[in-house]
Amino acid sequence: DATCIPGDATCIPGDATDIAGAATSIPGDSASIPGYTTSIRGDATRIPGDATSIPGDATSFLGDAADITGDATSIPGDATCIPGDATDIAGAATSIPADSASIPGYTTSIRGDATSIPGDATSIRGDATSFLGDAADITGDATSIPGDATSIPGDATSIAGDATSIPGDATRIPGDATSIPGDATSIPGDAHFS
Repeated sequence: DATCIPGDATCIPGDATDIAGAATSIPGDSASIPGYTTSIRGDATRIPGDATSIPGDATSFLGDAADITGDATSIPGDATCIPGDATDIAGAATSIPADSASIPGYTTSIRGDATSIPGDATSIRGDATSFLGDAADITGDATSIPGDATSIPGDATSIAGDATSIPGDATRIPGDATSIPGDATSIPGDAHFS
């Protein structure tokens, strides 16, 4: 500082230069301040918007609460309907005995059918027995057919024997015919001598 005393004016301009440089940077900072201010204002604008949506959400929540209340109201109503349904069930149960009354009728007819089935089975067995009888007759007929076939060769043998004797008889017939004229010739002689 003692060095600067003689030339304070010399030192002051240097300081003034530094001051001027510092002053030059202030407008630059001032230029950025409006940007921050604008963003602050934008944030401030969004805050009321958020505040607006919060009441809307709160309103819908209250609406949901109203629905819950409505649902709670309908639950007792449903409970009131259940006895009505129970009445219908009782009515339906009343009609079941009427159906039960018809069930014995069906049961009786089923038993009747079951009774007739053994009868049918008996007649089927009777038919089967007669069928077996017919089969026995067929077997008997089949037995007699071979017997008849056996006797046919025997008859054929006797026919052949008869046929064999016929030529022998035919041979004798000419001989007999030859002796007849001889006998006739002797008859006149016999007649002459008599």
